Amino acid sequence: LKHQAARAAQPFAVKSETKQCARRSKESGMSMFSRICILLLVTVLPVAAQEEEGDKKHLGPPPPLGKMPDKDKDGFYKSKSDACSACKYVATSSCAMYNTCMCYVVNANWGGVGLDKTTDTNNWRWACNVDNDDNYQLCFNSIWSESKKIYQDKFGNEVDPNNPRCPV
Repeated sequence: LKHQAARAAQPFAVKSETKQCARRSKESGMSMFSRICILLLVTVLPVAAQEEEGDKKHLGPPPPLGKMPDKDKDGFYKSKSDACSACKYVATSSCAMYNTCMCYVVNANWGGVGLDKTTDTNNWRWACNVDNDDNYQLCFNSIWSESKKIYQDKFGNEVDPNNPRCPV
């Protein structure tokens, strides 16, 4: 009889131990969460404070260079120069594009079989980083020469290598 009473009480003891273990793991999980939050606050706040103190040169996108030309009524640019200017304007207004884009243009007027000859033969488009397509032409030639102290970006603009427009 005593053994049966002990066995009957045993499931309650196991259940209460399980509850206590679950409660402890919840508490330790919360303390782990608290530790992570504190760690993030300690690492993020100094950076935010530094930005507020006046480090404004890396905040926001840089201003675009040049002017954005108007498109023709057909939605294309009127000339190669306009298409190159549009690429430069867009690509210099974003550090991601500024660091990766090389402007190419193409005249999309290839004619067509069975179509009347068009009077508008200038239908220019721009693109970044075109691979293996002879129809596209590079917009800007740039020079980077340590020996001659000539430094130009991908858009033909002179740059100071010690003070880059968009630091990588």
